[in-house]
Amino acid sequence: MVAAKELDEKLRALQEKLAEEELDWKEEQRKLFEFEEKYLRDTIVEGNMLVGWGDSKSAPIRFRNATLRKKKRDRQEAASNFAVDLTPTMTAEEQLKIDLHRLASYSSVTSPAEPLLANLRERENQMALSKAKKVKK
Repeated sequence: MVAAKELDEKLRALQEKLAEEELDWKEEQRKLFEFEEKYLRDTIVEGNMLVGWGDSKSAPIRFRNATLRKKKRDRQEAASNFAVDLTPTMTAEEQLKIDLHRLASYSSVTSPAEPLLANLRERENQMALSKAKKVKK
């Protein structure tokens, strides 16, 4: 018969392993969130596998202009040469568009994107209201 002390040791070892696995899982989710964020930001102009490619009407207006696309391409080349992040700051509308297109991050309830998903509809409604107010003026 197994002694209670041995069972306690096994239980403690399993709990430690579980805690370690949970930390690893959270780290992987954080990495996935960051990769997805970078991918969606980098492809907001050209399109991506979630929204399609081409000169989409859904692309932000400031990125539709060919001159701006060339400048963005130049910034990306400079960034790759100097390993500096020169990603332009996103407007609230562009960030909302990125958050709407998240797929991998929203597939887990323990993802860092879960708070974004919780208030996504509210942010959409606020954006629609602000657009409606601008149109009325």
